[in-house]
Amino acid sequence: MPGLVSGVQELTLVCIHTQPTAANREIDELFTVHKHVSETLGAKNVIILGDFNAGGAYIRSQDWEKNRLRGPGFTWLIPDHMDTTATNTLAAYDRIVLSGSSLVSSVVAGTAGVYRYDQIFNIDQEQLLKVSDHYPVYFSLRSTVHPALEKNICRRLGLIVEDRRLPAMDPLVLMDQFKVARFKIRSLYDASGTIKMIEIRSQRFSRPSDVVSSLEKLRSFERTLVSYSTLAALNHQFEERSSSEDWLVKEEKGKFMVLLVVDLEANNVTCSVEINHSFK
Repeated sequence: MPGLVSGVQELTLVCIHTQPTAANREIDELFTVHKHVSETLGAKNVIILGDFNAGGAYIRSQDWEKNRLRGPGFTWLIPDHMDTTATNTLAAYDRIVLSGSSLVSSVVAGTAGVYRYDQIFNIDQEQLLKVSDHYPVYFSLRSTVHPALEKNICRRLGLIVEDRRLPAMDPLVLMDQFKVARFKIRSLYDASGTIKMIEIRSQRFSRPSDVVSSLEKLRSFERTLVSYSTLAALNHQFEERSSSEDWLVKEEKGKFMVLLVVDLEANNVTCSVEINHSFK
């Protein structure tokens, strides 16, 4: 599979269905299996997956403390609280475990989950259990972009907050009086020459705190542009993501840019924070 997955030239899959009453021991022994596969095949990117029976009455919380497959070097994509069964068991029996830094970094964040195809295809419980008493588990890998296209593609992450409460305002007065440091304003018109949209774009910032302070300055100038709710929502998003994603708080020149769109036809304000972050 060379060239198909970003940063990954090969994949090795290890599949298992453990004996329920020996689940903890057999999951622990997968550490030995992984070591054997790595040494004999030279495998650097390994996916261990299947029905681990890794939950319910077969695994106790204290069992995980000494289980070698839960140690450093292994990434579990299906969490302990996720139900993978099609019955009333409510247990994370089925798991996907990854090994290999290149493989882990190629996983599309937030894609691991349980495929509940009965809901998608409207299958009743009787038909569902004829297929299996378990749901499939899955995740997505980031594909490689062809070199000929790579130079023309620009990747961006963004935080977007839409406020559907646009108070009455005079767009002409706003355009005439707007003077906020590090921001530029422009208007868009409809066929009749009436302003239908206003865009306010910032210079680039290096820190999340600069983004928040710049929005506070906009709010001081005109509360209609940035409501307290919008500011609080964005601030919360920054705090929540930065606690789990270290790259977000890392200072980099020109990393953040704010775009405020005032839609006078839809009567809403959209505040977007573009994050210049490499996915590679």
